Amino acid sequence: MLCAAALMVAMSAWAETETKKFRILISANETKGETSEKLTYAWSLDGQWHQVGERIGLETTLDSDYSRSDDTEVDRLRTAFRFISPEYGKQLHKWYPIFLAQTEGDHDFDSVHTLLAFGYRQKQRHGYLEFSAGASKDIRTGESWLGDVGMAFQYERKISERLTVSTGPKAEYGAVGEVRLRKDRLRYSWDVNIDYELGERIGLGYRLWYGNTVPNSRRTQWLGVTYEMK
Repeated sequence: MLCAAALMVAMSAWAETETKKFRILISANETKGETSEKLTYAWSLDGQWHQVGERIGLETTLDSDYSRSDDTEVDRLRTAFRFISPEYGKQLHKWYPIFLAQTEGDHDFDSVHTLLAFGYRQKQRHGYLEFSAGASKDIRTGESWLGDVGMAFQYERKISERLTVSTGPKAEYGAVGEVRLRKDRLRYSWDVNIDYELGERIGLGYRLWYGNTVPNSRRTQWLGVTYEMK
């Protein structure tokens, strides 16, 4: 895929990769009655890596959410590659141009919604604000590319020595393209993460995902044990 190729090029261009975060939440629940038994298991993975060159930097993010029981399934895999100036982050509230290549679908790649866009990002004290414009389509289908405008807002703050809260709405609107309206012309998602550190790597985590980018799902919650690798 295009994004995978971009990652390979970036990794060859920058030998040094900085892991900003790599955290996985795992949960399992069993319910047993008189005549039936139900098992639900889930994971939610959140990763971010930075590579910096002399003229350009690369931010790579990975979100993997999965939950399955006898009658329901949530399956989301999103990768995003943002090429941005290596000076980004050194000055707050300054706008920097970016190039974004993003895919979102499921782990079996039955659906791969791809977005290619240019935009601007502004570093905030506890996150960032981003606007973009480009084109998107599901590359597994014969549909045409559709012009998109998008926004993303990320907020992450350490409330105390052990407690961290982060949240961020993301939206893409198909503003230009075919006359007919696609079913998901407005694609949106909202994530809320609450993490409490029990030890150096182990903690408790809560995840809330709300949006329309996952088939047959509008809201999913996770509560379980987290493991952080950095």
